[in-house]
Amino acid sequence: MSAEAGWRSDIQIEQRLYLAAPDEVMHFIAAQASSVDTLAVIGHRPFTGEVAQRFLGGLHMEVPTACVIGIEFDALHWADVIEDQGRLLMHLLPRRLD
Repeated sequence: MSAEAGWRSDIQIEQRLYLAAPDEVMHFIAAQASSVDTLAVIGHRPFTGEVAQRFLGGLHMEVPTACVIGIEFDALHWADVIEDQGRLLMHLLPRRLD
């Protein structure tokens, strides 16, 4: 995925996030270094939709398998990213990619 997106970074796999609760994912995001400009969190339902919903002020959206949600924040540090402060950049549904 990183090559296709043009990212030049290491991929870090966090097994502890597999089937994690939304609070655990939020804490993981907040703990990221300020040097990280872009963070991709890939996971399963229901946490992916629940975390996105928290960042987007409760916005309810369809989150099927292989969905991609892009959220932008006005924060210099990941620890400053808070609920209800994200802006939806993309909501790509697999059925629309054909």
